[in-house]
Formats: sequence, structure tokens, C-alpha cells
Amino acid sequence: MECYRAYNRKGGTIVPMQTGGSLYFSRAVILAIYADQPAATKCTLTGSACPVCYTSQSRMAEPPPPSVKMRTDDNMHDRRKWLLEYKDRRNVVGASERAKKFGRKQGVQLGSLSPWSNRECRRACANDWAFGPDAVLDNVYQCMPQVIQLVLSMLHFPPLKVSFILLMSFYSNVFITLMLILVTFLTLLCQYNLCKIDMYYFICHTH
Repeated sequence: MECYRAYNRKGGTIVPMQTGGSLYFSRAVILAIYADQPAATKCTLTGSACPVCYTSQSRMAEPPPPSVKMRTDDNMHDRRKWLLEYKDRRNVVGASERAKKFGRKQGVQLGSLSPWSNRECRRACANDWAFGPDAVLDNVYQCMPQVIQLVLSMLHFPPLKVSFILLMSFYSNVFITLMLILVTFLTLLCQYNLCKIDMYYFICHTH
């Protein structure tokens, strides 16, 4: 993130174009990070939960509720703070384990949040942003589109059907790979047989 901030702090730069002219780029902005699992959650540090909202993995196949809560840098920080305070309650039996379990379920790390978080820099300077000027809509969580998870959620597949679809997708890839290997083998075999035929005709003609 520091390379984006450093670029924006110095006021951009003039980039020479291939046509011979030049173009002034005033800011570097991250519009989206296109990544699937597990690369997406390595950026957001949300574990098995949805990187965009607080939906747990066990509820991803269900229709989304009308009041689904989207992740932002601020509410992720607030939820982590609440979990840490609950974890340290000495008068509640099992508070530590419940806080850890709830954090894993909702994808909130108790140790540290995403390194792509822009919360502290934005608070220090309102114009020091990399994802966009809106703190609610422009952050690492909302700029992390999840194609597979969103499609499955929109189609409202039950968990069993989702597992079946993913399994069939895996086996279809294996089948395609095996077919490619078979085609390659048959092609080589045909070339070998053609070489043998050519050699046979060559020997016949020489004798």
C-alpha cells in the first residue's frame, strides 16, 4: 500500500505514451482486486467467511437477508475491538473461546486485520486513500469481487447442490485434461504409423 500512497503524495507523474505524447496521471487508484479463494482471503484475512460481507461459510448457499452487513475498514476494526474486549472478560466462563469461535465464523481476525486496510492513513489525512474517497464503498473488502460465491448465492442452491456442482466442476476439469492427453497420444501414434508406412514403401521401391 505504501507505494500507492507515496505516488499520490508526490502529486502523480507524467507518463510518456507510445504515440509520442505524454499523459498526466494524478493518482493511483485500486478499483478492484480480482482473486478467487484462497487468494482473496489472503488479502482480506477473513478466513472461510465471505470477504465482502459477514456471511459465514455455512450460510453462503442461503438467500441473503435484506439487512446483510457489508465489511468496511471501520466496522471491521470495531468488531475486532468488541471481540477482544469480550475475550478478556474474566467474569464470563468460556469468553475467550467464544470470542475466537465467533471471530472465525464471521471472518474477523483477533490478531490483526488486513494489511490492505486504509483506515489509519485515511484518519490521519482525508485525501490519503488508495481504493477511493468513500470509506464505506471504497475499501479492500468492497473491492474484492467473488464471482463463484456470488453466483451460487444468487441462484440459492442448497449446500448439497453447491457441493455437487463444485465436485462436478473438478471432475470436468480432470476429464478435459485426460481427453487432451488421449488426443495427444493418438496424434503421436498416427504419426508413428505413418512413418512406418513411409518406410515400408521406401524399402519396397528400393528393392
